[in-house]
Amino acid sequence: MIFSDLASKSIRWQSSEPGSHFVSTRVRFARNLKDHYFPNRAGASEQLKVRKEVFEGVSGIPGWKDAARLELEELDIVDRKFLIERHLASYDLVFTDRVAGLVMGDDAAIMVNEEDHLRIQVLSPGLSLEKTFEEASAIEKKIRAAFGFARNDDFGFLTACPTNAGTGLRISFLAHLPALVLSGYIGEVIDSLARVGVASRGVYGEATKPLGGFFQISNQVTLGVSEKDIIEKLTAISKQIEGASDKAMDELVSKRKTELEDRIYRSYGIIQYARRISYEELISRISDIRLGLSMGLALPLGGDRLNDMLFLSQPAHIEERNGAPISADERDEKRAGFLREIMG
Repeated sequence: MIFSDLASKSIRWQSSEPGSHFVSTRVRFARNLKDHYFPNRAGASEQLKVRKEVFEGVSGIPGWKDAARLELEELDIVDRKFLIERHLASYDLVFTDRVAGLVMGDDAAIMVNEEDHLRIQVLSPGLSLEKTFEEASAIEKKIRAAFGFARNDDFGFLTACPTNAGTGLRISFLAHLPALVLSGYIGEVIDSLARVGVASRGVYGEATKPLGGFFQISNQVTLGVSEKDIIEKLTAISKQIEGASDKAMDELVSKRKTELEDRIYRSYGIIQYARRISYEELISRISDIRLGLSMGLALPLGGDRLNDMLFLSQPAHIEERNGAPISADERDEKRAGFLREIMG
């Protein structure tokens, strides 16, 4: 376990406004190096060659000289899960059989030999699609100047999976939509998103289920559309989601206000006094409290403390701080103690 210090540091890419519908924004570019087989077609020696080339090349890029470079096979299971929890690496990267790596910054990372040679990603707080895109684009241009990327005049940037070709751009935002969940309208919203080529996933992305009303919303189409098209579409989608959520909230407050307040204050009491709590339950309780703050309830908790509760009490974060693996029950006890410390 090598992330004990980082496991105690607050995550900067979260919105500190607990009443906001939007927690964070992520921009990710998929890129492949010229004259190399894609990772899924390359042997171990070729994958190792790509990783070495990337690690050495990145050191000469302004702003990335001192970035941490991790060889995934050197990490234990807790370290790997920690990277997923920190949103620095995908599940496919940390549990791949390929020779993989990660170049790690505070709010940005470069995954090496995931599905593509490079997955360049940047995270920002709240809903900031254009700003995050500009930051990620600046990094991508610097990396492009250091490496030659595989590109075709007709298809754009070439990727291992055709769904990522073209711009190679995926933009997502993490949305908190408890009113839609509690009102039962979330299914309709997700279905409508799918019909227009927008994906809805769990907090950790692909192959994860939504918890506590948190959903990751992202574009699915990258080929035949421009970066501007993607940003404009997701901006419009975010406004529609916000409007649907506000409408659901008004309906809940008008018809079920006492039930809602009871649920919210119970969740607050559990977080304050629980002696053992699972992470899945905690997400639900945090979601309730965020909902209460958006309703204007006088709860003595700010966004920064809620964010620390939500992210620093994830399973691998607790084990990294502990310095050794522990059982699920021990982890739940330590989580409850951590929450009481934050509550004061």
